[in-house]
Amino acid sequence: ARVNTLSDVTGELIYMNEIINFLNQNAGAIQGISTVILVIVTIWYAFSTKRMSDLMKSQITSKILIEKISIGTSVLEEYFLKEKNNKNSSLTFKMIFDVRNEGNASGSIYKPSIVISLLEHKIDFIINPKTKDYEIYNHKNNGYMSSYDTRTINHGSAIFLQGGESNRIELEYEFNINTDEKLDFINEIQKNPTLLKYHLLTTDNLGNEYKLKVNDIFKERNFGLD
Repeated sequence: ARVNTLSDVTGELIYMNEIINFLNQNAGAIQGISTVILVIVTIWYAFSTKRMSDLMKSQITSKILIEKISIGTSVLEEYFLKEKNNKNSSLTFKMIFDVRNEGNASGSIYKPSIVISLLEHKIDFIINPKTKDYEIYNHKNNGYMSSYDTRTINHGSAIFLQGGESNRIELEYEFNINTDEKLDFINEIQKNPTLLKYHLLTTDNLGNEYKLKVNDIFKERNFGLD
């Protein structure tokens, strides 16, 4: 076995003493380097944790997208421009749009409202969609009386989508002119229907609000999915 001589021990002590002196003289720099390394490790850990959190969140949340919105409106029909409106009149609209859920979890949106506005007059109205319709079936007529059954279609105020599901939706709307303010609004529209602006307005099951401008506007006649 190798035996350390006095000179070897002395040399090792001198080397250790030099290391200690180096550490003492450069303590600030070493502490700074250690802090930088700790910051880098902390940032990497935070980034990795957020990435994992986002991945887990995407597995349990929905992501609703609404696209290709178009509206058919009686405002563009010739009879509307010539009609003298009163407080028993009404306007009708149809809206068609694509909706899809890019998330993995099921989600929903409220059936959208239409916001109509005349920006120059700072006036706007929200028109809610029809959420219930009735269908007639089993109609019978024996010459003296007729009978039929009805069933409710177009249930509820929400559109439900499973993860990855998409659909094309058509909704109907009616704007009843039952106040002086609405009548004045309609009379302003008749002067120039192209000044009327349309927006889709809704919220999803996570509380996110959608207000999307609609640029594709058509006459209501022959407008629809059928």
